Amino acid sequence: MKDSRSHPRYLLRWRAALVFDGQATEAAIEGKTYDLSLGGATLLTHEQVRDAGSTTLLLTPPPLLYGQPQKVIVVQARLVYSVHSDAHMCFRTGLHFIRFEDCGQRLLEDRLGQHVPALEALVVGS
Repeated sequence: MKDSRSHPRYLLRWRAALVFDGQATEAAIEGKTYDLSLGGATLLTHEQVRDAGSTTLLLTPPPLLYGQPQKVIVVQARLVYSVHSDAHMCFRTGLHFIRFEDCGQRLLEDRLGQHVPALEALVVGS
């Protein structure tokens, strides 16, 4: 089965948090990315994400060099799905990226360029 996504996926485990409009940052749902692209992401979280309108995703890629400050990529996203995954013993949450803040898209492009995209069979079969 061919993967018809418009952006290649990368199997990266970056820290991430979902903040919902109208809620305090302390109420964010934290997790890790399972896969990531310029168009969206799958997160692994211990809480199920329910459709709450506008969502802000905070991605925290690890620094490339020891001692460099961590940068946070801020992107507005739309919830696509949130289902329990027995294989991961947590929830898998799919997000579609809508709009990056500041230079977030360029930063994500640069960071993804440091990695090799996932093999199509791995993404489709996951």
